[in-house]
Amino acid sequence: MLKPRILAILAGLFFLSSCDKNNNNQEGMIDIQSGDGVFLLHEGGFNQLNASLGFLDYTASEPQLDLFQQANGKAIGDVFQSMTILGHDGFLVLNNSRTIEQIDLKTINLKNSLSLSHAPRFLQPVSLNRAYISTIFSPWLLVADLDPLAIVDSIYLGHWSEEMLVIQDKVWVAASNHDQIYQIDPTNQSITDSITVGYGASHLALDLDGRIWVMCIGNFIDIPASIHVVDPSTGSTVKSMVFSQSEFPSKLQIAGDKVYYLNGGLHRISTQDNTLSINPFIAGFSYYGFRIDPTDGRIWMADPVDFQQKGKIDVFAQDGLFIQSYSAGIVPSDFRFY
Repeated sequence: MLKPRILAILAGLFFLSSCDKNNNNQEGMIDIQSGDGVFLLHEGGFNQLNASLGFLDYTASEPQLDLFQQANGKAIGDVFQSMTILGHDGFLVLNNSRTIEQIDLKTINLKNSLSLSHAPRFLQPVSLNRAYISTIFSPWLLVADLDPLAIVDSIYLGHWSEEMLVIQDKVWVAASNHDQIYQIDPTNQSITDSITVGYGASHLALDLDGRIWVMCIGNFIDIPASIHVVDPSTGSTVKSMVFSQSEFPSKLQIAGDKVYYLNGGLHRISTQDNTLSINPFIAGFSYYGFRIDPTDGRIWMADPVDFQQKGKIDVFAQDGLFIQSYSAGIVPSDFRFY
């Protein structure tokens, strides 16, 4: 027969073990500090539930991976599409799971979870407590309150929606299965203007002259991809650049006076250029996503390798010189600096 003291010790060990299973993020286990690093978004494989959130502390040799699972004891979801940082909260958009997870960025603890009837793509804050959520396979742009996280309204676009921009007091939305970008007044949730661009408007970026750059991906059959630059104050197209039918560019970002986009490697042109680049600024056909660090201009490139095994992250200096590689999770796709 076991002595009482031994029984007490065993009971204590069982209690601690139970706490581990129900509260994976014990005090101090995860402690993300603002300004110290970058969040790593891993899209994961479709229908494989292996999406994940990582974080790389700039002083560390390797990133922390799968933080959401570690903190909350469950998978983040299926197809990690995008992440929005607002204050000390992160909003994780899971496309195929049709969920948005709101987390505390310091501990990665789950604060709220929102289930949707549409497949979300991006969450764009439009005021202190309100955001728009773009969707695909749906003609609706969703309107959400952020505290508490809940859908409160919707706006009928008639088309799928992708990236969004807030310019002054208006919101611009790209229609990904159409050739328009829409202007919306968030005070009354109404469409107030639209501008014709190319088919498959998906990615938006604002240059230093207040012009919107629109990456249109075409239809992958007979309508080629294109980039259009529009003046939102007049609704006019300033310039258009069309890719060849055999090119399939994606993503688009602006840093300073330079425009970056993927097209069999990372290309870079000036915001004053009127033609597309011929050769990539950073070569590499397997790159799937990228992000420019706003503090030092470093270029973070996501390489999913074969979309099955763990990928890697390559970091380049502002001039395109290689700096370092890091290991990553399944299908690294984007970054958020914090």
